[in-house]
Amino acid sequence: MTTAQARMPRSTPPAQPTEADKQLLQFAQGVELSARDLYKKAVESGKFADAELAMLQMFGEHHNSYAQAFNGL
Repeated sequence: MTTAQARMPRSTPPAQPTEADKQLLQFAQGVELSARDLYKKAVESGKFADAELAMLQMFGEHHNSYAQAFNGL
């Protein structure tokens, strides 16, 4: 721990994600990308009506957005 870190209140978050944070973020991003890919496969399967396809595509886009948000962290 550096002197600057010792002077910060315990409630102050680190300036950068810790290694543990990075591992968790990578895992969460992987989960979101996997969910996106599953929705894409469902859309491509041809087993759903148009209304269902629109919903599946929307859910896939949401998971892609979540993955991008994790990437930004």
